[in-house]
Amino acid sequence: MADTKHVGYPIPTEMWNSMEQEDVDFVKHEAITRLLDIDLCCPYCDKTLIKADERKRQK
Repeated sequence: MADTKHVGYPIPTEMWNSMEQEDVDFVKHEAITRLLDIDLCCPYCDKTLIKADERKRQK
């Protein structure tokens, strides 16, 4: 069996450090926009889903 030597390449941090993914609770996001009476935007692409005026008319 041949001896293998460590080459010395740096190990990326992803190998030992678990990267946390930010999870957006959409129900909470929707409730906050309803409470503040602002437009509901998608938290991922920032596209306006429901305008505050439309929400008032639906009530």
